[in-house]
Amino acid sequence: MASAFHKLYRPFPAKAIKEYERLLPRLIEVARSDAKAELVIRNANFVDVVLGEIVEGVSVAIYKGFIVGIVNSKKDSVYVGPQTLVIDSSNMFLTPGFIDAHVHIESSMLNIENFANVAIRHGVTTVVADPHEVANVGGAKHLYSFASRASKQLLKVLVQLPPCVPPTSPDVDSPGSTVSSEAIVKLFSTELFYSLGEFMDFPAVIRGSPEALSKISCAYERSAIIYGHIPSADPLALNAYAVTPISSCHESVSIAEVVEKLRRGMWVMLRFGTAWRDAEALLPSIAKSLRALHRVMLVTDDISAVDLVEKGYLDYAVKKLIELGLDPIETLRLITINPATYIGLDRLIGIVAPGRLADIVLLKSLEGMDVSTVIVEGNVVHHKGELINHIVEPADEEPLQSPFTIPRTVNEQDLLIRTGSGFREADVIVAEIIPNTPRTAKKVATLPILDGVVRACNSVLHVAVVDRYQGMYIGKGFASNLSIHDGAVAQTIAHDTHNVIVVGGSARDMLKAIKELERIGGGIVVVEQGKAVCIVELREAGLMSVKSVEQVYTELKCVEKFFEKQGASDPLKQVMYISLLTLPVIPEVRITPKGVVDVLSQRVVNPVVALR
Repeated sequence: MASAFHKLYRPFPAKAIKEYERLLPRLIEVARSDAKAELVIRNANFVDVVLGEIVEGVSVAIYKGFIVGIVNSKKDSVYVGPQTLVIDSSNMFLTPGFIDAHVHIESSMLNIENFANVAIRHGVTTVVADPHEVANVGGAKHLYSFASRASKQLLKVLVQLPPCVPPTSPDVDSPGSTVSSEAIVKLFSTELFYSLGEFMDFPAVIRGSPEALSKISCAYERSAIIYGHIPSADPLALNAYAVTPISSCHESVSIAEVVEKLRRGMWVMLRFGTAWRDAEALLPSIAKSLRALHRVMLVTDDISAVDLVEKGYLDYAVKKLIELGLDPIETLRLITINPATYIGLDRLIGIVAPGRLADIVLLKSLEGMDVSTVIVEGNVVHHKGELINHIVEPADEEPLQSPFTIPRTVNEQDLLIRTGSGFREADVIVAEIIPNTPRTAKKVATLPILDGVVRACNSVLHVAVVDRYQGMYIGKGFASNLSIHDGAVAQTIAHDTHNVIVVGGSARDMLKAIKELERIGGGIVVVEQGKAVCIVELREAGLMSVKSVEQVYTELKCVEKFFEKQGASDPLKQVMYISLLTLPVIPEVRITPKGVVDVLSQRVVNPVVALR
């Protein structure tokens, strides 16, 4: 299947709105059938996400990328002329293009170009991307480069400005960059950024921090949407948070949290990504207990290249939820009309209706979510497993730089907690991973002391976080509930400031992993018995690869197999768990280059509670 390809309306949505206004007289003319459509999709099973029904034998007429008509297929000849391309979609289900309203593209470890192409294959035509990962590494420069490249993709990428860079005070972390209120104002003026990203520093918002409120005002005075992030069901905390213009949250892990946030007028995003699947646990019950889901969305937040290749994207998430008993159309609303309405673009996307952009997915099966054809703005871009219209402009920019300045004096002893002589054991604070959530529990464990050093034991592992920007700090602590019994894992994926984190039972393997990571300039390194057995090279900011999807997949599969051998039931979640050990805005305890951080008090605390 081939079709003439007209230029996409980028940057989106500004260009699409201007073109709509310019074309409106002509669109009206075609809509009333006084002129012919460029494309007609004929005889579809029309999935109406507005009325919640399926209508058989429907044709959709398209002109210059915009939908101009929806008619019974027996009457679509009024739109068909000699130059009209007609697609026979008999037995197919026609839906709006899918929308991921919250994703960190960097977590896929693919660069923007490769991510965009994979997303399109799975029917995702729009994403709202919060690039706070690259922002923490390279600040405004990285943000501008990321947004510039995003604006050239087949995929509509609505790039947000991250308000929490760094995510919290430098007193408890060692950031690589800062994005100030002044920088946010300047970046908004480029028209490459759509809204304000998740306000992760919820304690600062609740306190009424002047800097936090200044950033909120920057967006509010521009009528830009402000995303939230508050992992709490506490009524007073939610009241203080929801009284601001912040309008959504994707951190709910219980029905109580969902209800309390909805009751306060917030939109709720439920995650179905690689590590966090709150939607899988909560949506079946929520769908039964709540009268309406019109302010609920399905998002990924973070999704790995392995899952994108092996399972899919939002198509896979919807399929799994349907298998759990959710209504197919109600579930599709969570990735079409609902997010389009929330982000204020339902006049352009999220619905198949006149005046909207022709972002359309044809499915072989509604329950199976088997994507056959993807149409972006009236252009057939994917058909039967193949991308068939590549018009993406090559990136002019160099790969996003990846700073790497670790302390030159680092050695094995620098990665361990020393107590001095005369002690045999220590009670220490341990960050215990809570499976299937981004949270940790603050626990206390008793560990042996050998040669004046607290030693990892049983399921408790050493953690060291090394400042890779100034080379000044090394924070040390302990973690448990990770599937590492032999060897060590080091990575520059360490939310959100992305310093170097290394976890293991052996200081020798930990040091080897850090040195190998320094050699490649960032990524993931797995070491066993002093040898690097897996390397994922992430040259862009230490977060994304410049390699093909297939190469990234192969490198990540090595890491997956390592964790499988270590006994992990969900191997790639281990990488995410490690990456979040450093994020001092999600309870209860984290480890940064400054040391062990108590999240609620935002203080660096001594990891050693008692010595004997």
